[in-house]
Amino acid sequence: MAKIDSNSPFFIDSMERRWSKSNNEHYWHVDLVHLGDGEHYTTYVSDSNHNYKHWQAIIDNRSNGFVIQGMSVVRGRVLNADCAPEIVAQWTGNQQMRRMINQELGVQMLAVESYSTYDQLFGE
Repeated sequence: MAKIDSNSPFFIDSMERRWSKSNNEHYWHVDLVHLGDGEHYTTYVSDSNHNYKHWQAIIDNRSNGFVIQGMSVVRGRVLNADCAPEIVAQWTGNQQMRRMINQELGVQMLAVESYSTYDQLFGE
């Protein structure tokens, strides 16, 4: 596992809106891939938490592809969502970038064709 610092680039692989039974609210489950070594990481963004404002532009445009930096590790493979992600690259749609990362890094990205199961089922 590569050392993660604030300059480490991450590709946002998927974002899924989920329900927290313990907090009785929605949150965003965000899967990311470290572009240095292809390792998978996760972070959690709550609509009611102050971290949402840092992620709002990304969440509002989640069908786009993003590479971000400025993250830190909380523990294991969980990134701190309270960090303000800096958008390094953005493009419309993320399937092409997903294929490029698969080919370049030999990393198997999560097999999701859309950005959110929740949106598919229930809409915004």
